[in-house]
Amino acid sequence: MYEKDSLSLGGGLEVSKTPILCSTFTLSAPSWIPAIINRLPFALRRSGHFPTTTKLSPVPIPSSSNTKMYVFGYGSLLWYTDFPFVETIPGTVRGYNRRFWQLSPDHRGTADKPGRTVTLVPAEGGETWGVAYKVPDEHVESTFAYLNFRERAGYRCEQVEFHPDDGSAPFNLHVYISLEDINNPYNAGPSDMDDIVSTILSSRGRSGTNLEYALRLADCQRRMAPHFEDDHLFELERRLIDSCAKLHIQDNILRILGHDLPHLKSGEKQVNQSELPPAMVLPMHRLEVASGMARRG
Repeated sequence: MYEKDSLSLGGGLEVSKTPILCSTFTLSAPSWIPAIINRLPFALRRSGHFPTTTKLSPVPIPSSSNTKMYVFGYGSLLWYTDFPFVETIPGTVRGYNRRFWQLSPDHRGTADKPGRTVTLVPAEGGETWGVAYKVPDEHVESTFAYLNFRERAGYRCEQVEFHPDDGSAPFNLHVYISLEDINNPYNAGPSDMDDIVSTILSSRGRSGTNLEYALRLADCQRRMAPHFEDDHLFELERRLIDSCAKLHIQDNILRILGHDLPHLKSGEKQVNQSELPPAMVLPMHRLEVASGMARRG
């Protein structure tokens, strides 16, 4: 895809000049791409770190001004959006399960020791709960630019059908997914739970500890959608907490989320909370969570 001419954005960032297909939109690199970095949210620009190997895909722009942009959040977007949105709709994407099969060489790990984050895995009968964020029309371009950069390590933009929790009509939205492919070195594929636990407990990236990511995700899922059971996520959470207790792991996310482990009361030196990134937890009053029988994903 990037073998031919590319446009340098500075700081090691490049964008292909050849047309890129993302979902249903095909376009060449627009003239305003070099200005993207200055429009990225402060939380991302402040890091000052732009990997020299990163190549940024052109931002896919809807072909019609009447097209509404919704983005599905099922991972860190549940508590850290950092882009403008005017509406949130809780619901599910069917035919996919959420799995910690994605390697993170930047946000929750390093290139030498990548952490683990989630992706959606095609599965018959699968279902994943999350939130659809409606992006205002005037921020579509900058939001795509930001998400393309944020999810650059192995994810790509796709369109899937979203089913609102309130039973209203389903609609298509955008989602970033890491697909298992020979050209995607960041997708680990089916993984043993013990390996995932071991990686998460020992990994950290510039966005914080991998443990923080996993426990925040489980906490958001439980609080924001108590009607939906995610077996993979909650089994991972249980194993992580058990391991933290056995290994006396110190991470302030354990205290922040109220995990009352005996060793946390022993007076042992704890991780400085200032080392953790700020949490942008989605206000709960903005979500009307459907009640009813629990579902599994």
